Amino acid sequence: MRSRQAPSTVLAVRAAAGLVVALASASCGEFWLADRPVAAPKSAEAPPPPRVVTRRMSAPEVAAELCRMLKSPSPGRLEKLKQHCTEELDGLAKEGAAIFDADAIPGCLEAGTAEPTPALRGIADLLRLPACNRVVVGGLKEGAKCTLFPLGCGPDVFCNLKTERCERSGRAEGAACVDTSVSGARSCGDGLHCHEGPSGAVCAPDRGPGASCTRSRHCKAPLLCAGGVCRESPGKVDEACDALDPRTCERDAYCDKKCEPRQPKGKHCSTDAACKSGDCDIGGKDVCQ
Repeated sequence: MRSRQAPSTVLAVRAAAGLVVALASASCGEFWLADRPVAAPKSAEAPPPPRVVTRRMSAPEVAAELCRMLKSPSPGRLEKLKQHCTEELDGLAKEGAAIFDADAIPGCLEAGTAEPTPALRGIADLLRLPACNRVVVGGLKEGAKCTLFPLGCGPDVFCNLKTERCERSGRAEGAACVDTSVSGARSCGDGLHCHEGPSGAVCAPDRGPGASCTRSRHCKAPLLCAGGVCRESPGKVDEACDALDPRTCERDAYCDKKCEPRQPKGKHCSTDAACKSGDCDIGGKDVCQ
């Protein structure tokens, strides 16, 4: 994948993109160091205990484990991808006040090498995998600026890319919410998603098998939104898909409003996903490599 952006721009775009998740993604605000107990309001059900991080890893150590899972047919581009991955993890640690959970690394490695192998070309793709999302534990507090590092938001908060601030998450059904599908965070509580209705965006229950959908985040995990409904199997060529969730099309297809067949070498392309090789000469000849 060719990148013609400045490093700071790459960090911002990759940290925000994906984390795509589509995919049954987990919010960064769900994990935190248990440094002190917090009493739940008497009128509300007590939340689950916070996850305790007992073994930390440094950003360079995490990069050595995770960035090697990135893929590209071009050795030169692969080295650049790994370099950007390392820089982004370092930025999360320094600017996002994040820490990294060593005990979550094995699950991430397993998810990144599963069949069919997911397309992994950056930290956004890695953290789009729920098992890998658990590696990062954000440290930014409510109200902190989170433009470059959406995953830096800490416990019970998410990054609102419109206000560029960490805001309170876990909103109840019917409450006003923010569509956080780009950053991968969640403004609504468990079992809910942010639904754009006639009167604005509100938290609504996740949908079961066979229910209509336009995004995988509308469906109960681990269902996908494929062919316009929540289901377990990915979409076939010409079926509707979720552009934010690459899992919603079969392995030899990619999402461009609907599932399209991946193209062989020499064919026109506009994204890496359109090519069987995963490498489109964007900005050059615009053909699959």
